[in-house]
Amino acid sequence: MKTTPLSSKFYVLCSHRGGQATLTLAFVVGGTVVLIGATLAFIVISFINSSFAFQSANRALAAAAGGAEDAVLQLVRNKDFLSTGYCVPAASLPCPDSYAQVVISRLFSSQAVITSRAIIGGSQRRLEIVVVIDPVTYKITVISWRQLAI
Repeated sequence: MKTTPLSSKFYVLCSHRGGQATLTLAFVVGGTVVLIGATLAFIVISFINSSFAFQSANRALAAAAGGAEDAVLQLVRNKDFLSTGYCVPAASLPCPDSYAQVVISRLFSSQAVITSRAIIGGSQRRLEIVVVIDPVTYKITVISWRQLAI
């Protein structure tokens, strides 16, 4: 028995818009994946940058504290020690990055103010320490230790 193509039990659906719908769906899915990937990349980069800033701020605070402790040690060794500025560790002024700049000034003969400032990686921290020096025993007492706003 001879069959004609119209009498076949299997029909092939011919649609000229089927490929267009698939291409549109591929663009929508691909665009969504790219958008999610770009968003995640931005979030990761911002977290990394904030953690580096946090680390440099803590390092600057530690350097400033080291400079302040060095100044207290200088006063323990010499109660009349004054300085318009020096670097810790030793370097010429202006202090390079990762160094603390320390200034020791006197309010009274028995009271000194230590200001220590450090800059590391763009983060700056400044400490102010007020000490009292006993004129008889030369004992040094820290009255206040505070971080100043920059």
